[in-house]
Amino acid sequence: MKKNIKVIIIHGSYGSPEGNWFPWLSKELEARGLETARPKLPTPGGQKLQNWLKEFKIQVGAINSNSILVGHSLSPAFILHLVQSLDHSIFGTFLVAPFIRLLNLQEFDKVNISFVQGPFDWEKIKKNMGTIKIYASDNDPYVPFEAVREIADKLGVDITLIKGAGHINESSGYTKFPLIRDDILSLVSS
Repeated sequence: MKKNIKVIIIHGSYGSPEGNWFPWLSKELEARGLETARPKLPTPGGQKLQNWLKEFKIQVGAINSNSILVGHSLSPAFILHLVQSLDHSIFGTFLVAPFIRLLNLQEFDKVNISFVQGPFDWEKIKKNMGTIKIYASDNDPYVPFEAVREIADKLGVDITLIKGAGHINESSGYTKFPLIRDDILSLVSS
């Protein structure tokens, strides 16, 4: 297993580091010797891209070639901006239910807008993301599959489709997410 890997798990809009499968994943990875972090980013009050970038730097610090970023829902858009700003690549990126468009859901669109706006330098993003995995459900009530496909196409990667998983969050029954744990462990063991 690779040494000094740090896995940073990032929540989405109206979320927290204590929600969904995030605490479970931290515990599972730490039990196997990996360091994890789950920053608490401002949402919904103060939810703007620049605020998240600033708060991320305070809570997590710099990310490097041993960093793995895990994002759910809105945070993959945040991750795209973050890795685009780097002058080096990270170890890996795991995006769950990602999107870079408004969802026609007023409650979310008003706090998501600064994240989904480009410009995105896709070549630089691909170069900096390391190994990339994308997960989506076929019945997500928030993020249409076409929105996930848009990102997967731009990154040139396949989508791991999880049938009937909703938004792959706690309200869809996801307080554990063994597939992403196993994929992260497989990556750091190779």
